[in-house]
Amino acid sequence: MIQFLMLAATAVSAGAQVAGGIGASKTAAFDSWQAEFQGRLNGFNIETERQLYMAEASQRSNDRLEMYRQNLSSNISTFAASGRDVGGQDRSVANFLERQKEIAGEDVKRVATMADLNSRKMQAESLSATAEGVQRAAAIRAQGQSQAVSSMIGAFSTVAGGLYQYNQIRTPTASPVAPPRSTFF
Repeated sequence: MIQFLMLAATAVSAGAQVAGGIGASKTAAFDSWQAEFQGRLNGFNIETERQLYMAEASQRSNDRLEMYRQNLSSNISTFAASGRDVGGQDRSVANFLERQKEIAGEDVKRVATMADLNSRKMQAESLSATAEGVQRAAAIRAQGQSQAVSSMIGAFSTVAGGLYQYNQIRTPTASPVAPPRSTFF
């Protein structure tokens, strides 16, 4: 009777180890999905922020060009009102207007350069966030698989140990047989 209780306890213990391994594997699968999803979501958010930044940079360039156009009109009106030739004969007026055009062009170039640099940086961050999520997910999956394999090995060891103990109890050890007594005196 005790042998059957030992076998039952061994089976329950092995079953619990297998169930624990399956549970760990399923938990790891879900956690890995979450990690990958989070990495992709972070990458998507950074990419969205990058595109928003590029749109803002484009708007800053447009604003600067609009300011240049308004200033140009105002400067031409001011020079014309003061009697200066704005048609190109007055070199100082022409140089002033040309310099204002150069400054506006440099400002627009600077905005574009900074936007491009920031865009590249954010693009790298986006890719990095996505890759980090994928790597974390792979590590979690590997850990879950290791736990599942470990539980299977543990269950096998429990069964083997239980069977060994069962055989130890089931098979009575033979007591040494006493040698026959001699009848000599």
